[in-house]
Amino acid sequence: LTKLQYLISKDPQDQFYKVQICLLTNWITRNYVKILNSLIDTSIDCSLETPQEIKQLEKELLSFCESNVSHLDFETLYQIVSNYEKSNHLLMAIAKLNNDWKFILKYWIQRENWYESLKVMNNINDLSVIYQYSTILMINCPELTIEKWMKLETQIDPIKLIPTMLTFFSLYQKNSQQKDPKINFGLTYLQWYINKYKPKDKIYYNTALYMLINDINGSESTDDKVIQC
Repeated sequence: LTKLQYLISKDPQDQFYKVQICLLTNWITRNYVKILNSLIDTSIDCSLETPQEIKQLEKELLSFCESNVSHLDFETLYQIVSNYEKSNHLLMAIAKLNNDWKFILKYWIQRENWYESLKVMNNINDLSVIYQYSTILMINCPELTIEKWMKLETQIDPIKLIPTMLTFFSLYQKNSQQKDPKINFGLTYLQWYINKYKPKDKIYYNTALYMLINDINGSESTDDKVIQC
């Protein structure tokens, strides 16, 4: 830590010092993770209670990252901390230091935690991310996903979401034999958008009509809905 402060006191923008600082912060982080894993192993093997030591060391690691946030190589840092046996909350805390909501979203999606994934989406303004993960979120958490789309209103381009809605509709049709009632949330979103914004592009109406006509779960009022659409 003393050497790190010495290097930072020089010129951290100078390429030589920049590389040295990066290497040293990575090395310090590895040492923290190594000690943390050792404490966990000791606790398991010897039945020693060391939660306070672990919590204190985790707090020190986070404090170190927070104090040196402008000098950290976060991509490498994520990899290092991932080697910690109880890395979940630390990874989240470190990613938040960097406002790296894309990393956090990807993290929860990989773990199939759809509720946390949708919560993270509320912090993301990058529409490309909305489109990128639209299908996997729509399939696994459709109601909350379209609620997110509705909140974005005119910021989002629904045409880019039509492939996702059609994919969802295909799965909706395949699952139609199950006893639990199903809702075609893709159609729900389309009808909401059409009714509210009256778009001129025919693709909205054609997609909604396709779903209504081919919905094998459709009720007797489907014909009326087709006419209205």
